[in-house]
Amino acid sequence: MFHQNENLEIIDIISFDASNTENMENLINGYKNLISLNLNNFNTSKAQYIDNMFNGCINLEILDINIFDTSSV
Repeated sequence: MFHQNENLEIIDIISFDASNTENMENLINGYKNLISLNLNNFNTSKAQYIDNMFNGCINLEILDINIFDTSSV
């Protein structure tokens, strides 16, 4: 979905509906310049696959995934 868009620095997907998404592999993979990612309302309750979700985000400083429901992973 957001695979390897190296120019983005901030992603705010607070209103994105992921409630029926089962595969989140490589979702935000390869964002070298990403420093902030807001996932506060990101529904992961049906996610079964989250491999490499943030792989390559080498400058990511702000990431709060406390609300992630990984019970289906």
